[in-house]
Parts: sequence; C-alpha cells; structure tokens
Amino acid sequence: MEEFIKKFMCCPILQYNHFKIEPDENMGYCTSIEKFEKDITSLLKFGYSSISLYQLYLYKINNIDLPNNTFCIIMEGGYESNYVLAFDILKKYNIHADIFISTDLVGLKCHPKYPNFIPHFSWDQATEMINSGLVNIYAKWHPLDENKGEFKKVILDKKEELMSHLDQKQYIGNFFAFLYPYFDDETEKLKKFSLSEIELATVFTYNLLL
Repeated sequence: MEEFIKKFMCCPILQYNHFKIEPDENMGYCTSIEKFEKDITSLLKFGYSSISLYQLYLYKINNIDLPNNTFCIIMEGGYESNYVLAFDILKKYNIHADIFISTDLVGLKCHPKYPNFIPHFSWDQATEMINSGLVNIYAKWHPLDENKGEFKKVILDKKEELMSHLDQKQYIGNFFAFLYPYFDDETEKLKKFSLSEIELATVFTYNLLL
C-alpha cells in the first residue's frame, strides 16, 4: 500500500493551455514552446516516464503497474497551438498528452462573443494527433455550455459529439474537465452518477471526472 500511494501521489500532472513561439508581454495562460520543451527534457533527464491519465486511472484501480517516477501532461482548451507547436515536441520525445476541448469551438478561428479569441484546432487535426498514439482528447465544460441543461446531460452530449467526430475505438476512458467553483452542488450529485466508474479527482483549477 505504501508503494501504491507513493507512485500515485508522486506522479506530477503538468497543465498547459496555449503555446507561443516566443514569450511576449501577454503570457497569461500561455507557455513558450521553448519552455515546454525544457519542461519535458528536464523530467526525462531525471528519469521520469510519460504516461496518460487513463494509465494513471488504471493504476489507481489496480489494473496495471507503473514504473517509478511518472508524469502526465494535460492541455486545456484545444488551441491550434497544441497541434501546430506542442504536437511536434510530443513526437520528438515520444511523450503522451491528454487534451481537453470545448466541442463547440473546434476548428474556429474567431468567435463573435470573444474579440481576443485564440484559434482552435480542427477535427482533422485532432484525429491526426489521436492516430499518432500520443494524444487522447476529451471534452471540457465552457461558459458557452451554461444554458444547455443539467450538468450530467452536458457531459453525455459532449462525449457523444466527440465520438461522432473521432474514431470511437480511440475514446479511451471517461474524463471530463470543468471549473470546480461553478459546480459545487453538481459534483455532490455526480458522486451518485456513474459513467463507467466515474470518480472525482481535482487537478489544478479544474476537476477531472475519472
């Protein structure tokens, strides 16, 4: 049990959003691609191995073993820079990443509600990343989902939409990211709701349904 806890609790989960070629004066929720690569090489230098959230989940329920010193990478938002910039780094070092996207924004270059909108990658680009074997893609809650009904329905609808665009066999696990402050009461209700053994786990400012 002590070894189990050590492996599970000592697996850092690195969260990224948007990537830029060079840092500038506006780096909120942004990472330069040089910094991203340095994060990866530093972890590899110290003997860390890349795993997916699904592998971490399987370890949690005692279905697989893990090596010592593992890490996970998640990217939140589905920005085009995940594909154009970060995906090359993932391929270069054979690193896995789990990306959480708003299904309503896939492939958009602009949006009338958001004047500073950042372009999002397309379904074709998502498929290419998934087919590489290095990326899994899941849905996330977005403020645009606020009036779409109960939270449980939003989760199911978004999963169905993902599966309609992506190869169903590639949809591994039941993960969903959402901003915790919006759903204090809803998360209590979801503890009684199962999507193939969903559990609740906090990751940074987001919660992931595992």
